[in-house]
Amino acid sequence: MPIDGNRFREVAGRVLAKRPDLALKIRSSNLNLDQLVTHARTTPLADRLDTARKLSIVESIGFRPDDALAESIVELFDRPTVFVTHNDFDLPAEPKVASRLERARTLIKPRLASVGLVEVFDGSVKWPVGTAWMVADGIAVTNRHVAEKFAALNEAGTPVFLTDFRNRDYQVTVDFAEERGSNAEKEIRVQEVIYIARAVDGAADLALLKLAQDPGLPRPIPLLATDLEPGAWVAVVGYPQPDERIPQEGREVEENYFGGIYGVKRLSPGEIDPVQGQAPAWVLSHDATTLGGNSGSVLIDLATGSAAGVHFKGVFRKANYAVRATELARVLNRLGLTAVSVAPAPRPSPEVMVAGEEEAVPEKFPGYKAKFISPRGGKTFNIPLPKITDRAPGTVAQLKNGRGTVLNYRNFSVEMRKDRRLCYYSAVNIDGSATFDVKGARPGWKYDNRLDRELQIKDECYGDESDGKFSRGHMTRREDPNWGKDRDDAVISNKHTFFVTNACPQIQPFNAGIWLELEDYALENCEQDQMRISVFTGPIFRDSGANADPEYFGVKVPVEFWKIIAFKHDETKELTATGYRLSQRNLLPTAEEFVFGQFAKSQVTIRFIERVTGLDFHFLRDHDPLDSGEEAAGDVIRPLRTPRDIVFKK
Repeated sequence: MPIDGNRFREVAGRVLAKRPDLALKIRSSNLNLDQLVTHARTTPLADRLDTARKLSIVESIGFRPDDALAESIVELFDRPTVFVTHNDFDLPAEPKVASRLERARTLIKPRLASVGLVEVFDGSVKWPVGTAWMVADGIAVTNRHVAEKFAALNEAGTPVFLTDFRNRDYQVTVDFAEERGSNAEKEIRVQEVIYIARAVDGAADLALLKLAQDPGLPRPIPLLATDLEPGAWVAVVGYPQPDERIPQEGREVEENYFGGIYGVKRLSPGEIDPVQGQAPAWVLSHDATTLGGNSGSVLIDLATGSAAGVHFKGVFRKANYAVRATELARVLNRLGLTAVSVAPAPRPSPEVMVAGEEEAVPEKFPGYKAKFISPRGGKTFNIPLPKITDRAPGTVAQLKNGRGTVLNYRNFSVEMRKDRRLCYYSAVNIDGSATFDVKGARPGWKYDNRLDRELQIKDECYGDESDGKFSRGHMTRREDPNWGKDRDDAVISNKHTFFVTNACPQIQPFNAGIWLELEDYALENCEQDQMRISVFTGPIFRDSGANADPEYFGVKVPVEFWKIIAFKHDETKELTATGYRLSQRNLLPTAEEFVFGQFAKSQVTIRFIERVTGLDFHFLRDHDPLDSGEEAAGDVIRPLRTPRDIVFKK
């Protein structure tokens, strides 16, 4: 299938300007743009895709077929589509997108149950027509052109159901549980179509459905009160179906891309784009992967978990379009319906990486508190910092001026290993009832001037992933200490987590997934009147032997990390302490390129962590539900797929 070379150059130039990492990959392949144009114009589609794979462009399944390699670059590299199951979602293979989705998982998950498949029974067969999602109490939103498959405006301008050959109203349902590999259904009848926009009036492509009363009716998704700017990330959630508008050649690739699985709930990440050309003010443009059945899908803002728009259209080889959430809110208000609206979250600014920058931490901050978990009317637990025993490798770094070995920050503390220049542990207190959201406040990483610089790692192995370097993985995660009497306290705590003493080299999205959710899940299970937990995190140092930590850029990079969480269980009212291990072995860069694999994540005993780290956690092992009290219990390793697999009670 021939393509237009000028069109190819236009699209490729736009894509490569937006994605310098792709430009670098193409340059490293010794192909210039003219050679790519020639190749795309003279080579069958299958061979063009093979070339894309050789350029390391095909790293995920995010693909909308096209007849130009440039267009394939747009969709093949980082616009995947993943399955939604049990109100959660898979992660794509593309690491940067996976990391972005993982960071937003806790915001996205509560919205997934509110998205359903619209199905119509016309008296003989049931067939899917699009997607709808809850926008107000008992009200779902979809597109006008979806609703027109089963309803129309009568002469009075009132929406009415279409009828079958026996003059019976079409039966319409929204199934909120149509997922891959599941026979479960959660069908709720559409009782009434209360609004269909008039296309002749230039109104936004919207329709509103009143659903029958049902105890299982999902909650509405809040609407953003202002429009998103280009560059903001969203996730489109809906039910893509085979698209007959795709040319036959492209349809074969589409079938291969979707694996023949259509009509089930999927999530597709993408960015908000500028609207090109003339378009109504209510139109929003995005570049997430969609097919015909996505009509009516919700665009979830990854920064807030709120709805940014309603997908309604895709123009082949150009863009996807949605109705802005602000326009949807105007329609709802005009009809006297109430939706929840939220302001957009502050967008984090890029990290400021000023070489040699350091900062002092005032001594007034006490750091980690041993007597922290003390519920009202209950026993106060004294959980001291871990003891670094003689069995621990290396030696403890001493602070300047004989101030000891513990670096105290606001609500957390760190002790450093001298020769490896990384922490033995980072220990934090978390008060879930007094936290503040300071996601937009992202300072640059700094040296701590209480410790000699030669005992800290700031730049050697850290940097751009495309150069084979590592991310600075927080040991105490940046959200954990952000609590106090006011937001100013939380901002200080957030700032303190960006000292390099609190970081270890990690491949993104390693420091995500279950590892990111452990503290949140523990807070859900701890005593709810105060919601206090203490968390200890650090690397497992392996200095020698077959499993020794590999060296990159002059730094020995830990392969495995551990975490211990202590809290008073809400049900048992007893102190509970659980241990975890996570490995990045399958993610570490080889001599030539990154190899991305599955994370090895498991719940382990505290006794096991003590054995492999040389740290002593005092009496916490006695409160470990995974530990039987026998020495052999140290070998218990329980694989984790989700936080729900965690054992919190014996």
